[in-house]
Amino acid sequence: TYLDLDELRARARFGGPSVHATEPHIEIERPASASSQHVATLRGALVRGDEGRQGGTITFPFHLRYQSPKECDYSVSEPSAPGSCYSPAVLPWPSVFVRCGGGHGDDDADAAALGADGA
Repeated sequence: TYLDLDELRARARFGGPSVHATEPHIEIERPASASSQHVATLRGALVRGDEGRQGGTITFPFHLRYQSPKECDYSVSEPSAPGSCYSPAVLPWPSVFVRCGGGHGDDDADAAALGADGA
């Protein structure tokens, strides 16, 4: 999978989350077998909701890379069965970092990292 940085930067100009990546450009046509891992961060704002609670949603598109061709049996209909023509695409859980102001003028007052289980 990959994030199209140009697409995300265009969305940021219209209110989408800002994007920062370890690479300035990601070759979107490169197949999975010839691609390296990249790291990107998306930054959005929390909004105050009911009862003073804060929350937010960040929506972003991700894309599947072309997979390497493989020998397969077209008579196999179960995607996970041996000989299937399908390849799994692994989507790791994102890391979520939340920073809240401490009310004392300290921009780095509180920080929490949430994993896949929200803990």
